Amino acid sequence: MRWIALFFIVLSPFAFAQQPEALSKLLSSYKYASEEEQHYIIDERMNFWQIPSVSISTFKLGKPDWQFELGERNESGSKTTSDTRYQVASISKPVTTLIVLRAVEKGLVKLDADVQSLLAPEFSTLVRSPVTLKQLLSHTAGFNHVGYRGVESDLPLPTLSSYTRKDSKYGVLKQEFPVGEFHYSNGGYIVVQHILEHVYGMPFEQIAQQEVFKPLNMLHSSFVQPDAKRVGNEYSHAHRMGKWEPKSWHKYAAQSAAGLWTTPSDLTKLLLAVHAAYIGKDESWLTQNSVYTINYPVTLYSGVGFFRSSGLQTGYVFHGGVNYGFESHFVLYPTLGTGAVVVTNGQKGDQLALEILRAISVEEEWPGYLLNQTEVLKSDLKELKLLVGRYQYDKHFYADIFLRDGMLYVQGYQQDAYVLHKVADNTYQPLEFKSTFKFELSSKGKVKGLTQDAPFYNGFAKKVK
Repeated sequence: MRWIALFFIVLSPFAFAQQPEALSKLLSSYKYASEEEQHYIIDERMNFWQIPSVSISTFKLGKPDWQFELGERNESGSKTTSDTRYQVASISKPVTTLIVLRAVEKGLVKLDADVQSLLAPEFSTLVRSPVTLKQLLSHTAGFNHVGYRGVESDLPLPTLSSYTRKDSKYGVLKQEFPVGEFHYSNGGYIVVQHILEHVYGMPFEQIAQQEVFKPLNMLHSSFVQPDAKRVGNEYSHAHRMGKWEPKSWHKYAAQSAAGLWTTPSDLTKLLLAVHAAYIGKDESWLTQNSVYTINYPVTLYSGVGFFRSSGLQTGYVFHGGVNYGFESHFVLYPTLGTGAVVVTNGQKGDQLALEILRAISVEEEWPGYLLNQTEVLKSDLKELKLLVGRYQYDKHFYADIFLRDGMLYVQGYQQDAYVLHKVADNTYQPLEFKSTFKFELSSKGKVKGLTQDAPFYNGFAKKVK
C-alpha cells in the first residue's frame, strides 16, 4: 500500500494542529477482555481499514460546530476538501423520506393510503398485498433488497422499470415477505421513486433539487448519476480493499435508495433543518407534525426512513450507507440539534465512521449514545499463523484466511474481507455480521478445517493449503 505510506509521510503539521481532540481518541467496535480501553488516532485507523479519505461535519445545539477532512479523494492524490462530493449510499433513504413528507404536505400523496392507484402496470402487477408509502419507507412493505450493485460510471443507467422484468440482470423486484415484517429493502424505495416521479411528472433528481437541495441551499448535493469522464475533480473516487475503482465509481438507477452525492456540510444543513422543524422553531420547509414521522416507532429501532436508538422518542436517529467503494454514517439528536456526519471513499468506511462517532460522543457527552462494543479475546501471532490458508467449502466456493497488521481476516471467493475476533478456544467471529468460525485441529495440532455456523450457512470447509 505505497500510496497510503506516502500520504501519511507528507501530511502537514498544520493539519495535525487543526485536528479536533476526539480524532486522537477513536474507539473500535471491539475491546479486549481484562485490558484497558484502547484509543486510536484517526490516521492509523484509516490505514488499518484502508480508507483513502474521510470528511466530517459536526453540529451542536442547532448550529454547525467543526469540520475536518483528511486524505486523498482519487488515485492521482488530490486532497479531499470540504466541498468534495461523496456517494453516501443508503443515506439517500432518509433524504427520500423527507421528499415524500414534502409531497404529503402538498397534497400529492398520503402516507397511509394504498399506493396501488399510483403505480404503472409493470409495478402494480408486482404488488400482491396492499401497501402504503409509510410501509415502503420503513422496510415493512414486503419487498426484496435489489438495486444495490449499480453499474460502472461509463455504462448506461438502467431504467427503473428494468427491475420489474423477470430477466433483469440488475436484480428482480419482488414483494416476497409478509407486509408488516421488517426486511431491509432497496426494493421498497424503487417503488417510492416510481411513485414520486409519477405524481411530480419529472425525474427524481429534479424532484430532489426542487424539494430539498434548493430550499436548504445544499449547493454540493445531487441525485444525478454522473459519468466520471464528464465531470470535474470535485467528486471522490471509490476505493475497495487497497484498490481504486478503475471506472471511478458505480452509478445507481435506484437513486432514492443509493444514489445521493453530497458533502458532510450539506447533510448538516439538512439535519439541522429537520431539527428546527422537529422542535417547532422553523416550519417553513417542513412542519413539526410531518417531521415527527421520522421517529414514529414502526419497530423498536426503526422509524420512517430513519433508524432509532431506542423505543424512546427522546433518543437519537441515525442511518448508515454502504455502496461500492463508499461508506458513511450520521447521527442526529432531533430535539437537541446535536450530532455528526462522517463520509468516506473506502469499503469498511462505516467501521471507521462508527469509531469516529464513538469518540465524538464521548468527547461531547452525547446523552445515551450506544458505543456497541464487543468484548473479545486476544490471540498471539503464533496461534493465528496456524490458521492461515485456503478453506474449500465445495467445488465452487472457498474462503481464504490471512493475516494483516496482526489481525486475522476471512475473505470468501469474490467477497469482501472481514476481521475475525477470537471469542473462545479456536473460535472466531466477525463483528459486521452474525457468523461463527470454529477451527478443527488434529491430535497433532494441525488445522484440518473449519466449521462455519451462520443464519445463511452451516457447514464444514476443509483446509486445502
